[in-house]
Parts: sequence; C-alpha cells; structure tokens
Amino acid sequence: MDTLKLAQLATRQVVDRVATLSLDRRSGHAELRLDPPELGRLLITFDRQDGVLQINVSAERDDALDLMRRHSDLIRIGLEDAGLGSSMLEFRDDGKAEFDDTDDARSDSDGVETIAVSHADSRSTGRLDLRI
Repeated sequence: MDTLKLAQLATRQVVDRVATLSLDRRSGHAELRLDPPELGRLLITFDRQDGVLQINVSAERDDALDLMRRHSDLIRIGLEDAGLGSSMLEFRDDGKAEFDDTDDARSDSDGVETIAVSHADSRSTGRLDLRI
C-alpha cells in the first residue's frame, strides 16, 4: 500500500474519532491503535478554546508521527468537512507518549478511549514502507 493511501486511511480515523468525541465534550483524549501494526498507536488530545479546536498528536513510533505530520492537511480538511471549523494541530515528538497496554477497545472513567483502527486491502503484503 502506498504512503498516500495509508495516510488517508489513518487520518480519516483520526478525524472520525476527534469529530465524534468533540461533539460530546469540549476537551478529551483518545488512544488509537492503528493497523498495520507497524504504525503503532497514536495519542490524541483535543481542547476547544475560543472557537478553535486545538489537537495534539503523539505517536508510539516516530515514522507514524512523521506520516501524520506530512499529511496534516488531510486532517484539517476532514475536520472542516465534519463541521468542526478551524483547528490547530501540534505534533509532539518530545519523547514517547505513554500508552495503555490493553488490546481491546475500552472506555474508562477518566475519559480515555482506546479504539482499534484497521483497513482492508486484499493486495496488501502486510509490510509497510515509510521511507522518506
């Protein structure tokens, strides 16, 4: 699967999750487990201040963070299309984000929600090439 298609799949899941959560809350965070496993997990926090949705993205893997950063325009366009207005994205690579080690989707009392993100492509070899 080429990098652009992979980025489109991953960013679509980020947009869908942020859109769903931000409708219910002014702020929050979610952990997304991406598939293929080579992408690892993302930790996304968001907060709406003065009409602007501020989103921070941290990643378990540096290459996944770079992929999201390079295709941040897809996230912004998706959020605008979802009716969320303007957004400000920050990609944090100041050390590894802390991730929950559970494998299943869950939601707990502190508002952290973990979901699995996957895609189906019969042509996929199961490998991922993220060379820059």
